[in-house]
Amino acid sequence: MQALATEFARCLGISVTTRMAQAQITDAVCHTYHQADAHLVMIDEIHRLNPRTTIGAETADLLKNISEVVV
Repeated sequence: MQALATEFARCLGISVTTRMAQAQITDAVCHTYHQADAHLVMIDEIHRLNPRTTIGAETADLLKNISEVVV
């Protein structure tokens, strides 16, 4: 799910290197949302997320981690 975390970072203007772990990218994303005092992040097509698959479960976990900071 590093690709999703990287996409969040890209949208926020955060520079990401290939050496960064997903946790580092997610921390940077959460920090940026927190600093911006964001209270809402809209995610289109979330209804397509299938938490019964490995990728879907990982995506759901990432979104949960981010939502805990943004709310």
